[in-house]
Amino acid sequence: MISLIATLTVLCIGDSHSVNYCPNLTQPTVTQAEPGVTAGYWSVNIDQLQPYTPGRTVSYMTGTNEAFYGLSPAAYRASLEALFDQLTQAGAVEIVIHIPPERTDDLDLNALLQSYTPEILALAAARPDTRLGLDWRTLDLPLVDGVHYFPAGYEFAANAVEATLIPEPSAHLQLAFGLLVLGQLRRRPR
Repeated sequence: MISLIATLTVLCIGDSHSVNYCPNLTQPTVTQAEPGVTAGYWSVNIDQLQPYTPGRTVSYMTGTNEAFYGLSPAAYRASLEALFDQLTQAGAVEIVIHIPPERTDDLDLNALLQSYTPEILALAAARPDTRLGLDWRTLDLPLVDGVHYFPAGYEFAANAVEATLIPEPSAHLQLAFGLLVLGQLRRRPR
């Protein structure tokens, strides 16, 4: 029997948002996330990620802490590129990058955080190993402290993230499956 449900093995990397949503993913997942970290942190500590990277889809999101530390959009993109190069060299199948949620606690930090979005979009478009995942800004969920969601919000977010991790089947795959089904229907005894 052919299963139409894709199963991925996921390496979920990020900051405190990832700490909270990754355990709610239903796909087999290894979580490497810590509050307060940035892409630069993971790049320097790539040895923590390498054992889990080969053959996995990487779900990645940071940005809130980079904005807190005042990283420019160009420096943010450069840190992502360096980390993604390392993940690809370590054997990641694909990197799915998510746009971080807005902050409501500090408008200046939120403006810097939102200036990262064009960098994320450009990076996802430029790298063949990277695609855009969830735009967390579209989630209409209450925040506990202007930055983080309530636990139920992270459960909801995990479902939304998971939908972005499983790629849509290609037109060729859909055609092949359709022909397979038609072939099976023709073979049925009448």
